[in-house]
Amino acid sequence: MEVGSEIVRGVVEVLMVPAKKQLDYLISYKKYVEDMHHKMIDLDGARVGVESQKKQNKERLLESRHKLRRKAFKIFKEIESVLGRCPEIRGTELQIPLGRIDSNMASTSTPSGDHKSRVKTYNKALEALGPDHKPHMVALWGMGGVGKTTMMKKLR
Repeated sequence: MEVGSEIVRGVVEVLMVPAKKQLDYLISYKKYVEDMHHKMIDLDGARVGVESQKKQNKERLLESRHKLRRKAFKIFKEIESVLGRCPEIRGTELQIPLGRIDSNMASTSTPSGDHKSRVKTYNKALEALGPDHKPHMVALWGMGGVGKTTMMKKLR
């Protein structure tokens, strides 16, 4: 008997979940409908607000456009007045030619590589090495492109 009651209890529990859900829908459907009604009222209020804002924006746009039109008309009349008083002013519809920039070739150093300013430095380097050229290390520094590598090749 206990086994049968356990089986019946399990079946009842399984069947009660969907039945309870359906009963819950039947009992609380009025609340759901009321909630939806309140949300519809809120949405309708928002719609009215958006339409009102749209109307105000349209009126401001039309007013701004009208002011701009009047201002442009005044400028046009002023230009006509100036052209009437000064007939020597004429406009042209010809395109202004594009500017032209002449370019020059970049200057290069002399091909010989023997500069007077470097001879003195070269002689000092030779003196530092001494007559027997025995020092193992020589330091030579300076800005790029001034001929350090060329001088080292000559000193060898």
